[in-house]
Amino acid sequence: LDKIPKWIQIPLKILLPALCIFSGFLLLISDNLAKQLYLKEFREESGFAFGLIFVITISLISVYVLSFGIVWIKKKIQKYLEDKQIAKDVLNSDDFEKLIFFGLYNANSNMQMLNGNNPIVGKLVRKGYIFSTNQSFKLDRLSNFLEMTYSLSDRVIRVIDKVFSKTEKELE
Repeated sequence: LDKIPKWIQIPLKILLPALCIFSGFLLLISDNLAKQLYLKEFREESGFAFGLIFVITISLISVYVLSFGIVWIKKKIQKYLEDKQIAKDVLNSDDFEKLIFFGLYNANSNMQMLNGNNPIVGKLVRKGYIFSTNQSFKLDRLSNFLEMTYSLSDRVIRVIDKVFSKTEKELE
């Protein structure tokens, strides 16, 4: 690959469609058009090779599009299942966890000072539902109370928004 000049090293996402279009055009144009473009003899001599190139490139492009579609669908399903699990965790959490969730949700910029030594805050951080912004903290030396700024993750905010919008629609 190092011996090939730089201008020939075309990315596959450009090369495959170009080969497909060219070989398909060469195979599918009428004899009159091929004669006008002086490609009739070339097509007759190399028709099998261009047919093979056309079939291979169509196959490769199809596999690429199919694999991209499968990855996209898999991400959507995974995101849906994660959101469902977060909604379940938020709704089934104990009162102190709900206080943290909804306190952060209703706070300015979804940020609030919380005790960093609290095991429930630590549990929510480990689950990825809240995170420390580390912008400011206070330490009370007498009680060993570490107050840090925490914020809700975007996933939790999105789920709470969905849950509240469903609840508001049901109430109307």
